Amino acid sequence: MSSLRRTALALLAAGALLAGCDSTQEPTVTKEEAVQRVAARAQEALQQLPPGATLKQTLHTPDLACDDQNRDGAVFVETTYQVIYPQGWPVDQTMATISAYWDSHGYKAVRDDRDDTTHPELVVEKEDDGFRIGYVISHRANGTEDVYLRSSSPCFQP
Repeated sequence: MSSLRRTALALLAAGALLAGCDSTQEPTVTKEEAVQRVAARAQEALQQLPPGATLKQTLHTPDLACDDQNRDGAVFVETTYQVIYPQGWPVDQTMATISAYWDSHGYKAVRDDRDDTTHPELVVEKEDDGFRIGYVISHRANGTEDVYLRSSSPCFQP
């Protein structure tokens, strides 16, 4: 695995840890329901992107510990997917497309780094359930781009 890819995955993982632990929701979901909803949100996001892309799961952690000291033993679910896309796929249009979809479907931005020229990222949350999803494009030095979706649940008691 290249050092750039390791860096991108590390950035995603670090950002996700923050994403899953910040939520103020106290969901009444089981671990299985959280895993299913995390996957469903990623598939929902994929359906909004231009045709031709698929998701490849790169990281799945169904029991990350929450940082919140008031939730002793609480965990959250997180899954990262690489968006695999064909040559000529309009990567440069996808951030605006997914952002418009999330805006129109009640998601609220919790981190907006779309202006970052190397790793533009947008993380949103569905306020009614505290589940988050993020989209990041990693611009590599050789001119190629890696695209990732990261989906996570709020903290819950297992």
